[in-house]
Amino acid sequence: MKITILSQYYQRSASPGISLLADTAAALSRNGHAVRVVAGRYGYMDRRKFGARQNPWSIVYREQDGEIEVFRTNSGNEESRSRLRRIISYFLFTFTCIAGLFAAGRPHVVLASSPPLFPALTAWVYARIVGAKLVLEIRDLWPEAVVTLGVVRNRMIIRATETLEVFLYRHADAVIALTNGVAEGVRHKTPSANILVARCAVERPTNTNTETREAVRRDQGWSKQVVALYAGTLGYANDLSIVLQAADALRNYPHLCIVLIGDGVYRHELELEARRLDLANVKFLPPLSRASIWDYYAAADIGLCTLSKCELFEGAVPTKLVDYAAAGLPIVAPRLREIESIVSFYDCGRLYSAGSPEALAQTMLDLADHPELRQRLGERSRCAAANEFSIDERTRRVESFLFQVCGDAEATAV
Repeated sequence: MKITILSQYYQRSASPGISLLADTAAALSRNGHAVRVVAGRYGYMDRRKFGARQNPWSIVYREQDGEIEVFRTNSGNEESRSRLRRIISYFLFTFTCIAGLFAAGRPHVVLASSPPLFPALTAWVYARIVGAKLVLEIRDLWPEAVVTLGVVRNRMIIRATETLEVFLYRHADAVIALTNGVAEGVRHKTPSANILVARCAVERPTNTNTETREAVRRDQGWSKQVVALYAGTLGYANDLSIVLQAADALRNYPHLCIVLIGDGVYRHELELEARRLDLANVKFLPPLSRASIWDYYAAADIGLCTLSKCELFEGAVPTKLVDYAAAGLPIVAPRLREIESIVSFYDCGRLYSAGSPEALAQTMLDLADHPELRQRLGERSRCAAANEFSIDERTRRVESFLFQVCGDAEATAV
């Protein structure tokens, strides 16, 4: 089967942040499918400009990510975290990605990942022109997410985006939803949609060990501390202000250190607030490559997951939770419906009342003071990862679904 993946913020397999699409593309390629990717010039966590050494007048920039050929088109300058530049980049990529789609060649199916939602419209146009199937991969519900967070307030923009959302759900051949909550949101607007729920998954390296853990802890000065690690996007949806409030409440417990690894629109504000509060128990580290982040997971004692308290996020499962489970970390997460269904079922962590810094502080402190409990919960996390977040199992289900959508013998041949 020939598959073209469209994702504005496609992450290379070695880039910072979880690389679900890269892992899925690689797994599909190993299964004998011809997989190509069309993307913008920047990854979500990696702010370096891909294709910078190529001809600046080129419309399409080609690169190789392992076995996967990637076609990158202009998406503006996103080296800063300006909200205006981000919006401009959405619309610019929506128009330029058509060149990448044609350069990648005619596929049997286009897998368009959202958010952002707008390039999926171009994918629909392209799929109709070349006679390919269109499958939407919906990670977050747009525009609900940005409206809920107050990022977009203009009613005309909201109405137009909602119209586009429903149009795409109705005209796509199928939808892959990353959570049950996302699937429910799609079905609410398009009851007839053909939906597969395929949660985020991860391929965990096997080369981390006790020596790696001790080396990182020694280098970072954590040898005598319990480390609660947050690794991921530092954005408004992640409710990270309560982490600093919890750290403020825990300043008299120096054996507990909170480490924030990553980047995002909220990072600068968080660093300023941490300095204002003089929080010696909070450390910020830059985004790390996929290879390096596993060493830091091995060095940590607790996996910290935060998310804003709102109805929309009741159906969310942050990708960092998947990483923590695969790394065997006990998880601290907000008590939101879909997160709770995983953490409680596998007994792989402790939940706190979403939005409560006091509850978060107490939950982290309880785990910090009970190493035997952390060890038991960590073992349960590995069990959850094996049963819920296997990249091979996810790929098998996605592959079967794509064959079903294509529905013809031609798709069995590359």
